[in-house]
Amino acid sequence: MDTKKIKVASFQFSPCSDIRENMEAVKRGIILAAKDNVRLLLTQECALCGYPPIEIDSVKSINQNELRNAIDEIAKLSQNMKYMLLSVQLHLKMKVHIIQL
Repeated sequence: MDTKKIKVASFQFSPCSDIRENMEAVKRGIILAAKDNVRLLLTQECALCGYPPIEIDSVKSINQNELRNAIDEIAKLSQNMKYMLLSVQLHLKMKVHIIQL
């Protein structure tokens, strides 16, 4: 049986209430992972928006447009790095984002 191996890593950090700041942290993790030939990078849930009620008051307080823009920007970077990123983010409707090639 011919099998392929992929390198998997996780990237965890302390998020804050600032989506843009969290996005920059995730982008740094993507770049570090790419340098180490990681093909699948996992982030913690709420990596971009912070955890309610710790960093943010509630799911309803998340700026959905800013969150969507951050997800799109991270998707572009991940695609440029030619690997997948799995990230769970809170929306008014819960979704799992798998950003892939």
